[in-house]
Amino acid sequence: MKCSEAEQLMMKYMDSELSEKDAKELNSHLLVCSECKESFYIYDSLMGDLKLLPDFEAPADFEYNVMAQIKKLSDEEYEVNYSVRSKIAGAIWGTFSILFGTGTLLVLYREPLMTSLINNPYIGDSVAKLIPVSVKIAEQGEIIKDAADTFLGIAGSTIANSVGIIFAILTVICAAQFIILRNKKHTK
Repeated sequence: MKCSEAEQLMMKYMDSELSEKDAKELNSHLLVCSECKESFYIYDSLMGDLKLLPDFEAPADFEYNVMAQIKKLSDEEYEVNYSVRSKIAGAIWGTFSILFGTGTLLVLYREPLMTSLINNPYIGDSVAKLIPVSVKIAEQGEIIKDAADTFLGIAGSTIANSVGIIFAILTVICAAQFIILRNKKHTK
């Protein structure tokens, strides 16, 4: 018997639903498994302690109130969490995450992956034909990087050259605002 099966039989025992056959099987397992034996004694001790507690009578409408709250929560949860829109959004984000993660791993480990695949006797020839494509992709990446660096350089120098003009415009706006506020104050 597996420990998970013994655990289920222990729960039946605690609920007083254990058959005589199952009780014999559980006893046999407890004789050989010290972990399950320890768990059984803990459960049995807890059940004994619970029996010592006084009985508590729930209010008459307790079950009705609890079920009403559960229904209310279930309806709200269904409306919020299980709408078609949220399922579609989850699928889109999940797909994006998988593709982005896979792409990142392929970029980071491109060389070791290609080497490993080329050394594979079954697909090595086919993968070797993909190396020129891989080189072209890397070249395109360099071209894009160079273009981005050029753009950022031009944008940075344009902003640096425009600081004086931006400062002058801001000064004029602040002065105009000051004059407007002063005129409002004098007209009151």
